[in-house]
Amino acid sequence: MEYRVCVYSDIGDRPNNEDSAGYCTAGDDLIAVAADGVGGSANGEIASQYTVSEIIEQAGREQLTTDLLKRTIQQINAGICEKQKTCGNTMSTVAMLWIHAADRTAAALNVGDSRIYQFRGGEIMYQSMDHSIAQIAVITGEITPDEIRTYPGRNRLIRALGAEETVGVDCKELDVQPGDAFLLCSDGLWELVHEDRMLAYLKESNDPEKWIEKLQAAVAESDAQNKDNHTAVAIIIEA
Repeated sequence: MEYRVCVYSDIGDRPNNEDSAGYCTAGDDLIAVAADGVGGSANGEIASQYTVSEIIEQAGREQLTTDLLKRTIQQINAGICEKQKTCGNTMSTVAMLWIHAADRTAAALNVGDSRIYQFRGGEIMYQSMDHSIAQIAVITGEITPDEIRTYPGRNRLIRALGAEETVGVDCKELDVQPGDAFLLCSDGLWELVHEDRMLAYLKESNDPEKWIEKLQAAVAESDAQNKDNHTAVAIIIEA
């Protein structure tokens, strides 16, 4: 399996960047991760950087399985709880994708409101579910999915790494085909760039670097005030 990958992380209008992202390969497999620090006081980046580095380190030294990745996230959760003894109330979201080349499948794992998208043929094949108060309002029918972006208290999470001693991890098994595109991103991006625009930019470029450039520019050109950190990993499957 062949794929192209591009990563970016932008500070936005904030004093520091609490987002982190990265990727690595393990044989023919690809592991990508995006994390958004939670907790403020300039400490969110401690949890997000730890999350990304631990996942990439684990992926590089173990035979990957979905169960192993779930356990890794639980270990990271415990590690962040330990860091809180000296680093304050630092927490993190996580969005992780493992593309298993041998059987052309992917595992999408997430905690919090950093998202994973899979696009194919101009459509959204998969979108991870946020662990937030706003997402609950969508589920109960109080608001529509589009209204999640403007819902009061939208950033209040019901799950995050470091919030509890154990954490629930959503995991979705996906099939992968040539031409598929994946986007892992923090809420600082998807709040300001609607999925229709994500798809339009992908169609215009069909290249992860150009796609990222368009997404990043769209956030910068938004009239939103005090833009959050925004981060993404873009992946296009070629064969």
